Amino acid sequence: KKALDYLVQEWLVSSKTVNDSTIIKLDQLLTGIKNRIENTDLPNSLRYIQASPDHAVIQAGLAQILIQSENFFGDDSAQVASLTSTLFLYKYGYDFRIFIAIEEYFYMQKDRYNRLINQSIRDVNVTPWLEFVVEGTEYQLNKILKQISSREYEATQVRQLLDLNERQKNILSFLDQSSSKINNKTVQKMF
Repeated sequence: KKALDYLVQEWLVSSKTVNDSTIIKLDQLLTGIKNRIENTDLPNSLRYIQASPDHAVIQAGLAQILIQSENFFGDDSAQVASLTSTLFLYKYGYDFRIFIAIEEYFYMQKDRYNRLINQSIRDVNVTPWLEFVVEGTEYQLNKILKQISSREYEATQVRQLLDLNERQKNILSFLDQSSSKINNKTVQKMF
């Protein structure tokens, strides 16, 4: 959750360049362990991914396969690779209000997913893997479009969710301050 929150807060539509310290931070948020990178070639892999203006989905797919195949983070490499892939999607605006979850498609196709990962690592041909990533992204985007088109998210339902009482509005106003931190004790003191 901490790693995903970091992606939403720091990387959604960002012009920043992804570097090794970013991926190390993702690993730290995921595992709670500092600076445990097992392979020092991570900066070269990240430069390779970002060297040309490939489509965001292609960069995300490359990030996932490179980080996983190079085993930069030992047993956690697959999870860090997945988070890095998500980072590239968020960097280029593929959030859709936290609707997109390409992992759902990967899970539905887990045998194919595992076969393509292993094949890409073994044969050093990532084209079938990248096609799979694009297919999964397209599936998720079509699913989101269908949900939105089905009027599942009616304006009245959204308005009801946004109707906050005065106390809730005050708490949100308090959180607008960049240095603010809130916990149960703070709210009790405020009210």
